[in-house]
Amino acid sequence: PNATINQPVTGLDTVSTEFCWTTACGQAQNLPYQFQVSVMDNGCPPKTTNSVYQITVNSVAPPSSITGDPVVCQFSTDTYTTQNIPNTTYNWTITGGNIVVNNGSSIDIQWIAPGTGTISLIAENQFGCLSDPITEDVTVTIAPNTDAGFDTTICFGDTASLFATTDALPGFTTTWTPSTNMINGTTLTPDVFPTDTTKYFITVDLGGGCFALDSITVNVNIPFISAGVDTSICSGDSVQLNGSSSIGTSIWTPAIGLSDEAILNPFASPMVTTEYILTLIDGLGCSIADTMNVIVDQAFTLTTSNDTTICLGDCANLLASGATSYAWEPTVNDSTLSNPTACPTTTETYFVYGAAGSCRDTAQITVTVNAFTTLEAGLDVAICEGDSIQLNASGATVYLWTPADSITNINIANPFVFPSNTAEYIVTGLDGLGCADVDSVTVTIHPLSIVDAGEDTTICSGDSVQLNGSSSIGTSI
Repeated sequence: PNATINQPVTGLDTVSTEFCWTTACGQAQNLPYQFQVSVMDNGCPPKTTNSVYQITVNSVAPPSSITGDPVVCQFSTDTYTTQNIPNTTYNWTITGGNIVVNNGSSIDIQWIAPGTGTISLIAENQFGCLSDPITEDVTVTIAPNTDAGFDTTICFGDTASLFATTDALPGFTTTWTPSTNMINGTTLTPDVFPTDTTKYFITVDLGGGCFALDSITVNVNIPFISAGVDTSICSGDSVQLNGSSSIGTSIWTPAIGLSDEAILNPFASPMVTTEYILTLIDGLGCSIADTMNVIVDQAFTLTTSNDTTICLGDCANLLASGATSYAWEPTVNDSTLSNPTACPTTTETYFVYGAAGSCRDTAQITVTVNAFTTLEAGLDVAICEGDSIQLNASGATVYLWTPADSITNINIANPFVFPSNTAEYIVTGLDGLGCADVDSVTVTIHPLSIVDAGEDTTICSGDSVQLNGSSSIGTSI
């Protein structure tokens, strides 16, 4: 090979120089290269020395090994690595698969072809020289075929039997996910009863990372039905039911008391409390039901106290019965009582509204107010001491005079009174309905006058004499 040496070299005794040889890729070999060097001095006489140098050129060292799974499943992805050598790049070659990730000293391979796959690796140093290749054989096992079956639809509450198939040889394991609401979930034929639409995945695993996946969807058909809320009616009445549902055929049971059991909103008029069931069958044959109650309250009749008459200023006790709750109008002391008190100032009709469950009734009571015709005791009068006078009251049918002394009869309208002193007489009168009124009259007593005509006297005929009379009060004559 061509090489260079620095020359000429000068010096005394021992001299040195530099030999330079740059190898190229592909010059590596087992036997050493030989270089002959001749040195001649300029002494007298001149001397020449020859020397042979042997240089061995080694090839680029390949990686020592490839590490990874020797047995894999078809279509699986597996990782293979080699040692990381500084200043080295790696050239990977795969047969039977494809590199999906290349990290230099590590790669991910997806194996495609069953049989024997090969990994070949060549290292390249910083000068671009390549190592000898190293190889690793990988056994690629055929992946099993697995079929979970066709998607299916069931009614809510029903069970579906799944029938998966596989061509895997015995020894595989079976796993279904999710495994809730499932029986025999480690077999190819589990029973499932999902509460809503669910997608089930089956895994058939041969081990060593070799498995197959498939899925099946079990659709859960959940029809909608609502019979409506419970309601109450009074016996003899009817109510319209308010059912609702998704598409399908609906029917009410029992049909007794219904205007049409085949529609969603029939009128119901049961004689007794009845539970009605609304059932829907949809186009897939799925059935669902809901219930509601029609509560029948027995009708009643309000019973009240009789119409009544009161005196002005009095109150009347009203009374109703037969219901469980009451409402009175117009105003009473408590409109929610069954026996309120009414105090009208004029004749009034009171209405009572009774309720028992969903039943209602109304009644009325008239309270007549008797306005007393004014009682008159008569005008005040005056009498002389020792006299009597007749009183004259009017306006009532029954009379009562007070005080009871100095009066001839306290229970008539026109008694005689003979007071010894001025007195007020009070009369209480009752009309034909027993209503009372009061009035009074004053009887004033005037005392008697003291009169003195003087002494008797005698005169001659034809003469006159002055009389000397006197009196205490009043006019004399």
